[in-house]
Amino acid sequence: MKKLLILLVLAGMLIGVGCEEKREHTTKTTVYTNTYEERRKPAADAKAKKDFYMVLYEQQETEKRRRAVVRRMKAELNTFRIGQTTTVVRRNMGSPDDINRSVGRWGVHEQWVYGNKYLYFENGILTSWQD
Repeated sequence: MKKLLILLVLAGMLIGVGCEEKREHTTKTTVYTNTYEERRKPAADAKAKKDFYMVLYEQQETEKRRRAVVRRMKAELNTFRIGQTTTVVRRNMGSPDDINRSVGRWGVHEQWVYGNKYLYFENGILTSWQD
C-alpha cells in the first residue's frame, strides 16, 4: 500500500496534479548611502577618462613624431648637399649611372652622372652639381 501511495504522489507530481507553485512577490527598496567610495566614484571615473585621453594623446604624439622622422628620411633620400662625402651621397642617391674621374697632383676630381644630374666631387667631397 505504501508503495502504491508513493507511486501515485510521484505520478501526480509529474503531471502537475495537486502541486501548486507558490511565489512570493517582494519589492526591493534601494537605500542610498553616501559612503566614501560612492563620493569618490565620479572622481575616479574622471581620472580614468583623463588617463585614457592622456594615453591617446601620447600615442598620437608618438605617431606624429614617427611620421616626421619618416618625412625627413624620405626627404634625405634622393637628395644631396654640398660638403657631403661620396659615401653619404651613394647611400642617399644609390649608385650613379656613370663616374668620370680626373686624377692630378691637386687630387681626384670625379663627376657622377645620375640621369640628367651631374655631381662633382673633389677628393671625395661634393663641391658642386648641375642638372
